[in-house]
Amino acid sequence: MLTAELCDAAFELVRPAIEQHFAADGLFESPFGELVVLDPTREYSAEYAGGAEDPLFKRDVVLWSRSFGDRAAWEFEYDVVARSKAYISFKYRLPSQTVVRDLPYLLEPGMTKYGGGSIDESGRLVVACAGAEQSHLDVYVCDLMLAAIRALTLSAQHEVDAQDDVHTMP
Repeated sequence: MLTAELCDAAFELVRPAIEQHFAADGLFESPFGELVVLDPTREYSAEYAGGAEDPLFKRDVVLWSRSFGDRAAWEFEYDVVARSKAYISFKYRLPSQTVVRDLPYLLEPGMTKYGGGSIDESGRLVVACAGAEQSHLDVYVCDLMLAAIRALTLSAQHEVDAQDDVHTMP
């Protein structure tokens, strides 16, 4: 049910908060960054031990990512940092900021030193963001995206539930 297209729709719901509020108020280092959503049906295994930049992780686990703002003006590799935050959460099933702040002994070479992500209560749906001045603001963006994904998937589920002749998920 969670698809890249649904993530696109969720992003359109949260885009105004990113582009208008953050850029205008200067909460982001600059008016651009990266948002990443991982496939919640994937579980960490040794095949993904290559880290966030491993092509297998990017192909199999990263369901969706979106740059916002003018990527040509990036002064920092926000996409690499956002994927690293997502990878930390994927591997440990904890928000990346929890690992960075409270469990730094879990950090491995190549992992970012920054936190900034959200995980749903199942510990499976991971959203990570890079671009804000402080990690709690990245978390805010992730929480918005997570809420939008939840709302859209619940709406889709209600549509399926309303069909008496449909007994399995499409």
